[in-house]
Amino acid sequence: MDQDTMRKLVLDAAAEVNGRKTLACAHAFEVHHRHGIPLRDIGRICDENGIRICACQLGCFQ
Repeated sequence: MDQDTMRKLVLDAAAEVNGRKTLACAHAFEVHHRHGIPLRDIGRICDENGIRICACQLGCFQ
């Protein structure tokens, strides 16, 4: 899968909350399992696009 396709899938999964793009941890894992995008790449795409990971199951991102 090319970088543009991965980026689009992650951006589509993100939601805007209080004026800020967020992606719930569970949704990141869902994108990973459904599309085979490595979690590392999902994290990188989020960083590059100002998307905050939220609702982390481990409590790491609050």
